[in-house]
Amino acid sequence: MGYEGNKAISIPGIVVGCIFIVLLAYTLLYSFFEKSQNKYLLKLPYRTQMEVNKPILIAKWHMFEIYQLKSEFQSYSVLVFSRKKNEYR
Repeated sequence: MGYEGNKAISIPGIVVGCIFIVLLAYTLLYSFFEKSQNKYLLKLPYRTQMEVNKPILIAKWHMFEIYQLKSEFQSYSVLVFSRKKNEYR
């Protein structure tokens, strides 16, 4: 996103940046992907919790993993921050 102007401080740019940071924090706090009794569950902040097929690992780098998930109607690519104590979270 680019903004062209002759002011040193761009108020619309600051507002858009703050909104982006709030939405990013909300998404990170209220989204999860977990395994529960042979079922894989995906919860996104704007959707209800859904059951998905077994995840397919696409890429892995340090603690970041990208999985391909397929639900009944859609396919999702999910970035997962993996921790040692919890396999999928």
